[in-house]
Amino acid sequence: MKLSLKLWIYFTISSIVAVVLFVSSAIVIGKMYNHGYTHQTLTILADEVINEVGHSNVTSSSLNKIIRNYEAEHRSVEFEWFSAGGNILYSTERRTMPYTFSEYSNLFVNQPYSLWTAGQPVHMIFPADIAGEHYFLHLHLPSDAMKATQLQFFVQKNADFVTLILPLLFFFITPYLFTYFFFTKLRKRLQKLNEGLSETNLDQQKIIRDPSEDEIGQLTRRFNKMSERIRDHVNQIQEFENKRKMLIANISHDLRTPMTMIQGYAELLDNNLYQDEEEKKQYTEIILRRSKYMDQLLQKLFEISKLDTQEDRFHMVTVNVSEQLRRIAADYVHVLESQGIDFDIHIPEYPIYMKMDLPMFERAVRNLIDNAIQYGNSGKYLGIMLEQKNDACQINFTDHGPGIPEELGSRVFERFFRGSSGREGEGIGIGLSIVKEIADAHKGTIQVISTPNEQTTFTLTLPAT
Repeated sequence: MKLSLKLWIYFTISSIVAVVLFVSSAIVIGKMYNHGYTHQTLTILADEVINEVGHSNVTSSSLNKIIRNYEAEHRSVEFEWFSAGGNILYSTERRTMPYTFSEYSNLFVNQPYSLWTAGQPVHMIFPADIAGEHYFLHLHLPSDAMKATQLQFFVQKNADFVTLILPLLFFFITPYLFTYFFFTKLRKRLQKLNEGLSETNLDQQKIIRDPSEDEIGQLTRRFNKMSERIRDHVNQIQEFENKRKMLIANISHDLRTPMTMIQGYAELLDNNLYQDEEEKKQYTEIILRRSKYMDQLLQKLFEISKLDTQEDRFHMVTVNVSEQLRRIAADYVHVLESQGIDFDIHIPEYPIYMKMDLPMFERAVRNLIDNAIQYGNSGKYLGIMLEQKNDACQINFTDHGPGIPEELGSRVFERFFRGSSGREGEGIGIGLSIVKEIADAHKGTIQVISTPNEQTTFTLTLPAT
């Protein structure tokens, strides 16, 4: 939910709650502090008395009986019934003397305002025509028994003032409280996000929990993802740095020995410290072999460097995999025979056409064959088998060398990683990583299954693209 919509919902709810509180508090407080009579309720009371008296004879006994019932119900009201001539026929106070004109007129001075004047008794006169005779009903009660019903009278007493002010306070304060609560919660969420930003660094990842679906919740989740990506990048950089250090150490080690040998035999030749031409030829072959080895190392570094910088663009063409694999395998026949390695090559006679980058494919195949010869030489066996499965081709390279421990099987395709000590040989752990990157570029796979000291098989699968 967006913050703008959430804010409108808060505002609407707070306004509705404010109105409900205003109305309910006005009703409740009115019932608590606004008891009493009004001009209307006194008029209704007088009409009831006059109607009941009109149904009977206007005598002292009947008036006494009827009005006493009303006195019992309205204890704060005093009743008087007198004739047009001023004779009092009934009085709550047992008055018998008729009112003088002066007394009568003073009862109604400043009406209707005297009805709500604090400390002044309230007097009301109601005419009654019964059986052709004119009578008057006089009601009088203390001002405390009256109920204020107009705004100008509410402010005359504190209790009446409260009945107006408190509902108004509820009405105006409620939206403020809702808004304050909303922005307080918003501020805390922003503060958590700000603290997360300040605490996040390359060594420490800060995760902020905010399940909300509004903009801040989305921003928080993006921050968490960004923090995770930064941490992953840092880990990759650290891993790359470790591999770089390992590469330098490996290259230093792998190049130091052949360089020392080349330098030593070159000095022997330069100083003519050899017995005969046969020994001179041996020294020359050693220098040549070591030079080729150094050239191979540098070539592999160059290959992986080009893969990283994407200098080699993949050009997919249709290739007869059977023919190309047969041609590559033929190049190794002399090497295998010279080292006494039995080879078993199964390549179908029929063509298998696939789309691939031919130079990259050849590089991957040669790296796998070189790996099998280098690390599986002691098993004196190399098997190459090509199969077509559905829309993919699968090539297996098998040797009977020392093999790879199971716990290291998933790492042999990492750059600069060398296998177990049992698979000894020259190299810096680049060849198989190049194979994996070429397979990935073709959306294929490279897998290894090894039984130590029995058999190791690398399977290169390249799907149709």
